[in-house]
Amino acid sequence: MDDSAARAEGFPAAIGMGNYQWAILHRMLRGYTGPNGVIVRVEIKFRRPNVKGQILTPMGRVTSVDGRVIGLDVWTEDQTGARLGEGTAQVVLAA
Repeated sequence: MDDSAARAEGFPAAIGMGNYQWAILHRMLRGYTGPNGVIVRVEIKFRRPNVKGQILTPMGRVTSVDGRVIGLDVWTEDQTGARLGEGTAQVVLAA
């Protein structure tokens, strides 16, 4: 969370916690399911850290539909389109 400490470790600026990427993916999924839908599972592997000044965007693509159960590929990307975290999710849409 400190610029000078991050630079000493080879990063351009302070790094953010992976929990932030996790949180914005959950917020995206909640927006997709609505308040009565269910987020069953989210798995993400962090490929790159997010650093101070980046603009992160949660993204998703539907990979399967079984009634109200939806499988998705999910990821976070920065303003250049580079993926920082990638994973999968499963949600159930409200009836």
